[in-house]
Amino acid sequence: MKKFNLVRLLVFCLSVYSLSVFFESGRLLAYEKTFTHLGISIFSGFIFVLSLLIIGFWVYKEEKEKNNLKVKFALYEWLYNLPINVIARSKTTKQSHNVSGLPRRHFVPPRNDNERNP
Repeated sequence: MKKFNLVRLLVFCLSVYSLSVFFESGRLLAYEKTFTHLGISIFSGFIFVLSLLIIGFWVYKEEKEKNNLKVKFALYEWLYNLPINVIARSKTTKQSHNVSGLPRRHFVPPRNDNERNP
C-alpha cells in the first residue's frame, strides 16, 4: 500500500477547486457579457495548469526512480536534474527494490564438467 501524502492531497484538491472556479467564472462571463470575471478566470486557469504540472512531475519522478519510465519529458527532465533535486535525492538515497538482487530467471548456476560429458 502506498504511503499517504497530505501535500499531494492538498495539491489535488486545489486543482479540482481551481477548475471549478475557472468554469464558474467562464459561465459568469458568458451570462453577464462583461469582463469583470476575466481576471479570476485567468488566475484559476493558471493555478489549475500549474497544479497539474506539479502532480505530473511527482508521477514522473516516481517512475524515473523505479526505472519504469516510458517517455522522457523535457520540462520534467530539467526539473528532475535541478541542483536542489540532486541534493535531496543524494540525502535520501536508498537502494531500490528493483536493484536489490537479480530475479531468479537471470541466475544461471555454474555447470559442472561431468554434466557436459556423460
